[in-house]
Amino acid sequence: MSSKSFASDYFLAREAFRQAAGNAGSVLFALPLNEPGPHGEELTIDIAWLGSKQPSQVLLHLSGVHGVEGFVGSAIQCRVLANPPSLPDDHAIVFVHVVNPWGMAWLRRTNENNVDLNRNFLTSDEPYRGAPDGYVQLDSLLNPKRVPRMLDLFYSRCLFSIMRFGFANLKEAIASGQYEYPQGLFFGGTQLEPSARLLSDWLREHLTCAERIAAIDIHSGLGKSGEAVLFVSGNHGLTEYSILKENYGEAVQPLSKEGVAYSISGMFMMGLTHLFETRML
Repeated sequence: MSSKSFASDYFLAREAFRQAAGNAGSVLFALPLNEPGPHGEELTIDIAWLGSKQPSQVLLHLSGVHGVEGFVGSAIQCRVLANPPSLPDDHAIVFVHVVNPWGMAWLRRTNENNVDLNRNFLTSDEPYRGAPDGYVQLDSLLNPKRVPRMLDLFYSRCLFSIMRFGFANLKEAIASGQYEYPQGLFFGGTQLEPSARLLSDWLREHLTCAERIAAIDIHSGLGKSGEAVLFVSGNHGLTEYSILKENYGEAVQPLSKEGVAYSISGMFMMGLTHLFETRML
């Protein structure tokens, strides 16, 4: 895609998405949030439904779980809608445009409560409590009370931590998700966030007819610039993983601390898996 495919802000992206969805013959839905944009604007999770009204097979395509990463997801969705695929009679594609519109409008990764929505979808038997031991030890380094100064030896402390714990272990401890430091990095919240609940309720209501659901969640914060990686969540079996590997080669990777990714608590995709249980691919 060229740079022209990318909107310069959330509102232009939303307008472009709605226009592309309408031109493609999609049915449009808008889920309003209670939180305003930077100048008091209304924020919405926009959904375009393309294909059968009663599908047995659904592809769920999501963007903007991490708000500021919504720009690339929005561009992809608009590009697909500009030249929509021909679908079998019982198939549908459901595009969810910006799961975290507050974050995209305010150019933040998290939402209005500093919650990382990709750490927020815990199951009913998982408490919103705790933090990895490594995170606890590094809290003062990760979440300083003021801007680091030269005398704080910030970079030296970072290097020492990497040498002490190992980069892969450090990455896992820091980024997997924590529920004890509300102002800190990778905070997963104290409950399911309003926007996440709003979307979950909509999906539960509208996808009851689907027998099989495959989901793609677009992010732009990992890997090399300009290179696509398809991370496969743990609910995929060996056969499914092998098929993906055969078709997409080295672009397919498991969610593992040994690669560029890491395992995650409260991941959005795992929330969808629990929401739809055996129907999720």
